[in-house]
Amino acid sequence: MAVVDGRATLLEECRANTPELRAYLAERFGELLKTPAFIDALSGHLPGDAASQARLPDLMGVLKQISAL
Repeated sequence: MAVVDGRATLLEECRANTPELRAYLAERFGELLKTPAFIDALSGHLPGDAASQARLPDLMGVLKQISAL
């Protein structure tokens, strides 16, 4: 999650990659997003300060966009 959260260009890089890689990423992230324990633990992958925790909706948005590639 540190890579997803810390790399502003990740989504564009994923979109520009091969169809096979996009399909793999979409499948894997899609499975994670269907897992309640993953969603519950996601905020724990960010630093605990308020500014970092405020990025959680953005992180979720990126994960959802990757799962839709």
